[in-house]
Amino acid sequence: MTVSQAAAFPVPNLKKKPNSPRTLFSASMSVVAGLCALLALIPLFAVLIYVLIKGVGTLSPSLFVQLPPPPLVKGVVLAMRWSGLYLQ
Repeated sequence: MTVSQAAAFPVPNLKKKPNSPRTLFSASMSVVAGLCALLALIPLFAVLIYVLIKGVGTLSPSLFVQLPPPPLVKGVVLAMRWSGLYLQ
């Protein structure tokens, strides 16, 4: 194919048309996907805030440097939760 033959083909218009059905559908699906992502983040942040509010009081330096107490000791809630038991 020579240059003169390539010039004979029509060049399509590649400009984006804002009122095109494809453009409107793409924009609406982008909005729907964004809303779904925000909706999915709500429970995640709710759990994170709940854990921070309820769990910050139990954090102390001794939690990270001492060994856990033996099993079945009353009053030790945090260590029991880690092992799967909950005793009060």
